[in-house]
Amino acid sequence: MMRNNNVIAVTGGIGSGKSTFCALLQDKGFPVFSCDKIYAELLAEGRLNDSLRNAFPECFDEKGLNRRALAEAVFANERKLYALNEITHPEILRELFSRAEKFPFCFAEVPLLYEEGLENFFDGVIALRRNRKKRICAVKQRDGISEQEVEQRIARQFPEDRLEEKECILLENDGTLSDLSKKADEAIQLLKNKFPFRF
Repeated sequence: MMRNNNVIAVTGGIGSGKSTFCALLQDKGFPVFSCDKIYAELLAEGRLNDSLRNAFPECFDEKGLNRRALAEAVFANERKLYALNEITHPEILRELFSRAEKFPFCFAEVPLLYEEGLENFFDGVIALRRNRKKRICAVKQRDGISEQEVEQRIARQFPEDRLEEKECILLENDGTLSDLSKKADEAIQLLKNKFPFRF
């Protein structure tokens, strides 16, 4: 994927504060895209329907794609999840980079960056890490699910204690919103030093 701009991925486990961090980046004047939002838009527009119908015919009814049925079909079924990702990830990335083209520098919230081996598509990575108890509490409140369900989701994600192995700007998100904003400024300065002609 040849590009004339820089797109930095923002990632981290569930409840690590990715969306809050991305909102701070937007407040600081940077364009930020969300892979989850792009995926939802692609589904809503029916742009993936032909491929999804071939792979998951049981998830379609007279109204079209049943998103709940699709989510249930791939939950805890690695083979089906792999099939879904093979269909959706290339389209999400294609749409993401198409939207990012008009900006010399921007950010993208990419939840499963390391799990799916997508880091090489981006020019840099900011990874957020947060105390496990805080993560669990945040997700329970946000999604209305049990602690056990949160733990199950965490278990399927890239281990936070291995983030040091990755080439990324690693930010600990255990303080206040003001603390996180200062860390965002520090990360931006590091990126400015690395990509001086893009800002």
